[in-house]
Amino acid sequence: MDRSSPQLRSLGEALGMEVLGIDLSGPLEDATFAWIAHSFAEHPVLVFRDQNLGAAALAAFGRRFGVPRKHALLKYRHPEHEEVSWLTNVEPDGKVDWYGVKRATDWHTDSTYEPELPILAMLHAKEVPSEKGGTMFADMRAAYDALSSRSGSPGSPGCMAAPTGPPANASTATTRARPRRDITSSRARRLFTIRSRAARSCS
Repeated sequence: MDRSSPQLRSLGEALGMEVLGIDLSGPLEDATFAWIAHSFAEHPVLVFRDQNLGAAALAAFGRRFGVPRKHALLKYRHPEHEEVSWLTNVEPDGKVDWYGVKRATDWHTDSTYEPELPILAMLHAKEVPSEKGGTMFADMRAAYDALSSRSGSPGSPGCMAAPTGPPANASTATTRARPRRDITSSRARRLFTIRSRAARSCS
């Protein structure tokens, strides 16, 4: 692969671009990172194939975008680089981590409970199943535009209404109505304080 001329290749109709010509395992020149940042601003999902980064390299790449946030659940933090977290379904003793099996299996947006939303999330596959287990992404901007671009009056499909009713609460302190007890105390103090209203369709 020609590492001197990065390019983008479309992976889907709505979103998803494969980055060609960049090796993330070593230091990136400022011009190369600027190209990545610009590409990410235009395309919310970027895929870098055939990469092999250690925790230190992944953390260093993340710091180019800003200050990485440590995972709220202490057990999933990397022991040497805490800003990197594991997505695993195996306990240290080799048994099945059932929370790891079930976590993030529903559609979700990361860290909506934070006062300032993160810019991005990075996933680097190290060990994957032979089938299934993939990650899917949805473009909510495209979904919103598809609704709001339709003409109509309240009660008709596609009409958008202003947020009404009680605000939504976002929290990782509970999972399926069970309290989380393995979070940091500083996170626990503010997990229930972030409230937001969501737009709704009129249909």
